[in-house]
Amino acid sequence: PPVPLAAALAEMGDEGTLFHRRVIVEGTYDFDHEMVLRNRKYEGMPGVFLLTPLEVAGSEERVIVNRGFLPLEKADRAERTPYRSE
Repeated sequence: PPVPLAAALAEMGDEGTLFHRRVIVEGTYDFDHEMVLRNRKYEGMPGVFLLTPLEVAGSEERVIVNRGFLPLEKADRAERTPYRSE
């Protein structure tokens, strides 16, 4: 089950323990530094993964959030604007 990010970091014994760990974190997306991971496929459709830094509330830390798959034709910055949700 998901746990708060601070709790997951506190119990982290080595860097590998957080891989694929579901966490709960609050903050603000930094859309100015959003990235796309190109050359991805979903059900045979070419596209990208949308990666957005999240400024963690109450700290200066950021985590990268994979916000999901977008078809290739929606990958350009202008096309991604509708996918911005606070």
